[in-house]
Amino acid sequence: MNKYKITAIEHPQYPWLHRIQALIDVNEKVPKGTIGGFVDSITNLSQGGGCWIYDDAICCEGGLVREEAEIYDDSMVRGYAVVTGDATFYDRAVAKRDCYICGGEIKENAIISGKAFIDTVGVNAPVIGGESHVYGEV
Repeated sequence: MNKYKITAIEHPQYPWLHRIQALIDVNEKVPKGTIGGFVDSITNLSQGGGCWIYDDAICCEGGLVREEAEIYDDSMVRGYAVVTGDATFYDRAVAKRDCYICGGEIKENAIISGKAFIDTVGVNAPVIGGESHVYGEV
């Protein structure tokens, strides 16, 4: 069973992107019927786990949000970037171009790009913000 559908609600600036809507209770914050952020394909947000795209966040161009990951505000995942595990993006953070983020908080206009790989070791999850740019392994 699918956990969300793509609605006819277009992004005001990028009309090829459409809002999602929860078909079931996805997690504690997303009950059935909740309208979420924007995608360009059903492949941008996993149908499994509690992952979700909130607010005006966007996942497009082959980007993927899965497992328990969450993206908020005006954050963006694009260009085959994968945001997974319990990673959280907010405050206009961006993941792009083949990066893989499986934990931590990415915020405040931070950009994770290229072949960057961000992982958690034990309970130590990175917090990346303040307009940081990461292009390697953290």
